[in-house]
This record gives sequence, structure tokens and C-alpha cells, in this order.
Amino acid sequence: MKSQKLAPDVLNFVCMLWRKEGSSSEKTYTAQHVNTLEIMLKRETKQSEAKLWCVTDDDTGLSPTINTIELPPSVALLPGQYPKLWLTSYDFAKRVPPGEQFLFTDL
Repeated sequence: MKSQKLAPDVLNFVCMLWRKEGSSSEKTYTAQHVNTLEIMLKRETKQSEAKLWCVTDDDTGLSPTINTIELPPSVALLPGQYPKLWLTSYDFAKRVPPGEQFLFTDL
């Protein structure tokens, strides 16, 4: 019987950063928070191959080593934390490499 590999070679983390006008997150979280998160994840996982993906409607200021996925404007306008639910959608799955597994981490 052939054994299956349970863990991926590369750890993929995903976070979200969106800028809905007038929201409290507009000034609270910035690209610098995401950049720092990438540094922390690589240090703490002890894997230089750990990858951070940021789902965002504005990639200004993000490190070029962070993979970005565009958050559709209609999703970014949803109230509260509802945009995070988009990560479970078929639309999100179509935008990432086939077969990739992600761990969502909140800022």
C-alpha cells in the first residue's frame, strides 16, 4: 500500500486586507502589518519556503514576496467581517493554484 503524504512541502498562509471606506479597519491595519506577518511566519515556522498570500483590494506597500489575490470590489463592500467568507467560495478557489492548501490567519 502506497502511503499518502499528509503535509505539503510548502506552508501556505492566507490573510486579508481590505479598505472599505469609513470602516475602522481603514486606519487600523496596513500593508506593514501584512509585511510583518510574513516575516513572523517564516521565522516561527522555520521554513523559508512558507508563503503568505494576501487577499486584498489594494496591494500598495505589500512586499513583492507576498502573493496577492484580488478581492472583488463587491465582496470588499460587504458589511463587517463578511468578506472573510469569500475564502470558502468557489470564486476564491478558482484564483489559487490547483491543489494548494491554505491556513487562514487573521491580522
